[in-house]
Amino acid sequence: RRQLVADAKRYTSAYRDVDWVHPTADTPIIMAGHQPTLFHPGVWFKNFVLSGLGETHRAIPINMVVDNDVASSSSIRVPTLDRASGAAAYQFVAYDQAGGGVPFEQSTIRDREVFDRFDQEVMDIVWPLVPNPSVDKLWQHAQAAIDRCGFAGCALAQARHGLEADMGMRSLEVPVSVICRSDAFAEFVLTILTELPRFRRCYNDSADIYRTAHGIRSTAHPVPNLAEQDGWLEAPLWIYGNESPTRRAAWIKSAGDHLLISDRAGREIRIGTADLKAAAAQLAEQAGPEFKIRPRALLTTMYARTVLSDLFLHGIGGGKYDQLGDMITQAYFGIKPPEFMVISATIHLPGLDRADHQQQIASLKRR
Repeated sequence: RRQLVADAKRYTSAYRDVDWVHPTADTPIIMAGHQPTLFHPGVWFKNFVLSGLGETHRAIPINMVVDNDVASSSSIRVPTLDRASGAAAYQFVAYDQAGGGVPFEQSTIRDREVFDRFDQEVMDIVWPLVPNPSVDKLWQHAQAAIDRCGFAGCALAQARHGLEADMGMRSLEVPVSVICRSDAFAEFVLTILTELPRFRRCYNDSADIYRTAHGIRSTAHPVPNLAEQDGWLEAPLWIYGNESPTRRAAWIKSAGDHLLISDRAGREIRIGTADLKAAAAQLAEQAGPEFKIRPRALLTTMYARTVLSDLFLHGIGGGKYDQLGDMITQAYFGIKPPEFMVISATIHLPGLDRADHQQQIASLKRR
């Protein structure tokens, strides 16, 4: 936790003030996380709650920038009104010409001219509905950030966080890619990889039970089972590098007192397992720019909730999949997982009307 706070302070201090952070040994940590995209206000609400809870409980609020997820489209839908007819519509506005397909931490801006004019295009289109949108302030931060770091995800996350600072919100941020560089994360991963056959059984059995309980027929949801091929066991990790940024599954093979960790496509390292601390240091040292080990979603929040934080804030989607994460944690580690909160403003909250809610619920269920 000391390492987490130090890393988050160092990362955040590159673009906003962190002098308010004065942790002690027993200062609680509240965490949340999301991909570094231009997400909508229903998701952004979580960051406001994170800041508010940090202040209320004198905790350190830390938002994880999930930069190990794959970037998708580099455009957003902007609502507008046709000025002639008044009809509602939306238009797509791009901040780059890149099409995604690689992790956010690897996704660079390919067309700086498109990036630089994004805010003005959005303002022109949304003007009939919103005469003074916040995108101009946001994009001043984004342009400063892209000059600083060069990566799209980094720029978008730092821009949003900079705008939050302008509004008086207090929190730290740290990318998953930074968290993964620590010896502590390497040790956590090795507590799983050194007992991967048992972890795999807990993982797959829990996923099967979850699918049955929720009536899910697809074996790919909410996550596919971990596979076994030719003596290799699949682990809930991704491997990629700067030169070849496509994510590939991590495969593990036990070789006496060593573990082979490979993507089975050219990247492979060998870790001694006689001593866990030494193995963790060895893994952290070997996991460099061309051998990046990153957790999949369930493992990301498993680490954040059981090791790093006292409370984790999920959105609706994260809250759903981490029900499975709870089952795996309990089965493998033999502990009751810490509870999490679900925070979302994506669905409109009920108003003050005196309507017959039972009738509304029945109608919604039919729909």
